[in-house]
Amino acid sequence: SVGYILPENAINHLYRLLSTSVEEKVTAKFHECVAEFDFGDGSRLVTKCIDGRFPDYHSVIPHKTESTVTCNTAVLMKQVKAIAPFANEKYKGVTLTIEGELLTLSTKNPEGDKVTVERPCARSGVVTDYEIGFNLTYLLDVLSVISTKEVDLNFNDPNSSCLITPHDAESTQYVIMP
Repeated sequence: SVGYILPENAINHLYRLLSTSVEEKVTAKFHECVAEFDFGDGSRLVTKCIDGRFPDYHSVIPHKTESTVTCNTAVLMKQVKAIAPFANEKYKGVTLTIEGELLTLSTKNPEGDKVTVERPCARSGVVTDYEIGFNLTYLLDVLSVISTKEVDLNFNDPNSSCLITPHDAESTQYVIMP
């Protein structure tokens, strides 16, 4: 099987052309590292493909996790936003510490400022204490698209990826690497 990766800009143009074109036939041709889209109205989009293979994302999604922390989605997002201004500008790191039924979020910056917020959480599975760091921008990106009242943070250990799922709706999965 052959696969191609198109640049984001080309996909945006293609989407605009497809949404405004009259229901004409579109022909897609791929050769070497070039993609060509011919529209029935005479329009044509030509773009270079991105060199490389799409990463094997299945390899980073944990298929089974040992421990789950369940939190209120809106409250967790509010707390991450509250500590975000104090994070290191370059790394935007947030540390999640899970001890028993308590989730602690903390961040610090080079000036020595450290901010910590705590909140109770529900735990299931293997109840192991964890300390794991993430880029808080990625965590906020995930939390902002979860519409369920609660969110599950699923862990195996502090060195492996965190699987984030809407509570009781595991059909959507998000992965954040530590």
